[in-house]
Amino acid sequence: MSGDYPFTIAGAGDATFLSHVSDYVERNEDRFTPNEADPERRKWLRMTAGDIDPVIAAKKLELADRFAITDWIPDPKFDDLIGWITDGGSVHPHTDSANEGRMHIRINVLVTQPEGGCVPVLDGIPIEVGLGDAWLCFASHCRHSTTPVVGKRRRSIISYGLQVRDEAGFPLLAKYLIWKAAHAGAAAH
Repeated sequence: MSGDYPFTIAGAGDATFLSHVSDYVERNEDRFTPNEADPERRKWLRMTAGDIDPVIAAKKLELADRFAITDWIPDPKFDDLIGWITDGGSVHPHTDSANEGRMHIRINVLVTQPEGGCVPVLDGIPIEVGLGDAWLCFASHCRHSTTPVVGKRRRSIISYGLQVRDEAGFPLLAKYLIWKAAHAGAAAH
């Protein structure tokens, strides 16, 4: 597992924030929709600009700034979301769509951690994230997934969706591709 992923902010969500989000999930659990790929183990709640908790919305702006993401608009397909996965469930390998002239980048924050598993995998490389950590996923340029959840505790994340103008996203993507190439080279030796 790679602990050198350059787009991770350790402890981006402190205990107060994580508790706030967990309470929000509990109050809104009836609004979560089963995910078509694994309806018995995965659910998600889409949050649009007019329907997002102000504390959760403020964290998005803070993290976009900390990751130096500029020239973005909200992702129109999934917006921002909270997702959770239970024992045996996982995110299947996929890429997401992007608007013309933009790349789809997601900022994820780990809100609750399972007993094991559900490790993010970016282009075949598992990355290390802990409770409260934030990480970027270049969703339209990276095949991403997770390993299955192990245990009774579910894994939940906030996933903030941004459609970033290509010119603004290229420097970030270049850094990602250098990291990816270093891991591909290391795996070949």
